[in-house]
Amino acid sequence: MRLQFFFPKQQIHILKTEDLRYAAKKSLKGVCNFLNVSKSPCENIKEDIAPLSRYIANISEKEWQFLHSYYHHEIERLNEYYALDSEYWLDKPSFQPPLT
Repeated sequence: MRLQFFFPKQQIHILKTEDLRYAAKKSLKGVCNFLNVSKSPCENIKEDIAPLSRYIANISEKEWQFLHSYYHHEIERLNEYYALDSEYWLDKPSFQPPLT
């Protein structure tokens, strides 16, 4: 993992977008805890602040294949090193035809 070349593990906090969208209070409390700052500003945050929708792939299959080949091993190492459940990031999305 590239981050390890610059920072020790205890200086890295992983925050997944979907965790922030669907568990905002818990996620931000985790950030506050990691930074060792007060969690009191997090108390007024509502848990369900994000709409219940999934991302739609706006990239071509060729672009996805390039990104997948580039980041595949990085994501696998990230999952192992931090015990994350992000294997679905490697799943191939359904592609929409381009808008004309």
